[in-house]
Amino acid sequence: MIKKNTKRILVIIDSLGYGGAERLLVSLLPRIARDGLHVDVVTLLIDISLMPELEKEKINVMPLNATNRWSFFKILKDLRKIVKGNSYDVVWGHLYFGNLYSATLGYLFPKLRVIWTLHSPGYSNNPQKKFKHKVKVCIEKFMGHNRVNHIVAVSKAVSNDYRHTTKWKSISVIYNGIDFSKFPTVISKKVASNTRAKYGIKKSDILVVTPGRYAPEKGHKFMIEALEILNTKYKIQAQWICVGSGNFKEHIDKLAKSSNSNDNIHLLNALPHQDLLSLVQSSDLVVIPSIREPFGIIAVESMGLGIPTMVSYVDGLREVSFGDIESPNNIRPCNSVDMAKKIFVMLNDKKIREKLVVFGKNRAIDLFDIQKSADKWSDLLNKV
Repeated sequence: MIKKNTKRILVIIDSLGYGGAERLLVSLLPRIARDGLHVDVVTLLIDISLMPELEKEKINVMPLNATNRWSFFKILKDLRKIVKGNSYDVVWGHLYFGNLYSATLGYLFPKLRVIWTLHSPGYSNNPQKKFKHKVKVCIEKFMGHNRVNHIVAVSKAVSNDYRHTTKWKSISVIYNGIDFSKFPTVISKKVASNTRAKYGIKKSDILVVTPGRYAPEKGHKFMIEALEILNTKYKIQAQWICVGSGNFKEHIDKLAKSSNSNDNIHLLNALPHQDLLSLVQSSDLVVIPSIREPFGIIAVESMGLGIPTMVSYVDGLREVSFGDIESPNNIRPCNSVDMAKKIFVMLNDKKIREKLVVFGKNRAIDLFDIQKSADKWSDLLNKV
């Protein structure tokens, strides 16, 4: 039973698959609900992998099971019916299509307050060549100017990019967060050994893990080149496990098979979150070689787990990381030579690793605890 005068929030997102934006909702929404706000979630597509975790926390999830994000009239018809029957106060969009449909509902229901969350950079890194892309840009700019009450970015990098490309004046920043109260404890050597064995990695092997989607901007190509340099120049044969989803996996597989390090490269599909964290904890090093990255939630998780974490010094990863480009944990983007050199130094200098682990863990907990994000979101939702 919902108490009278409780503010009602409808969240709209593409799916509840294994992604950063989706994982954020699983951690964030139960805490917002505990602050006295009623939150429901609508997913546009059929991937609802994380739905049980939200339902366990008493968050109502309504999948629309659309086959295409552009099924505009069908999706809007279903959304209109949901909003009309529940008297929502705020509609809160995530990702491009969640934002698109939330603003459209704002036009249909003038009393609705509309909030957008920007999880990725705007358009400065994406040349507007295709007609379809130009249409998306125009729609987003128009709605952002005219029917959105508040816009929030997950990092300063995303905020700055949108300010530059859209000229939107007011964009707040609320970092993604991790629920460290439920975070895994340090696993035993036996569990780590069994986890390695599960993926064919020996106890004596050097294991480097890269979690993230298979996409051009994730920089897998440069990691493959770095592995070859590690082997030929530094005489280190590291095993590399990459975990994620995405159609670009086939291309990465071709690059791997054409390299001399193919036997040391393991490309896995997306894993359940706990399995992924166990794999990260069983590694010697996490490397995130992205060319672009709006935030980098897996980097925060890796740091929070006490694993030496190296990242490309780009976009949101700069905010997650610390130090400057010369710091041993920061890799020059698109530079496999620098990556190989810094991996070599990291693996061979115990003091650097230990220092990186301490700083990384403290930084993750101090800046990116989910309660900090939840407090800011609750405050914003109540004010809106």
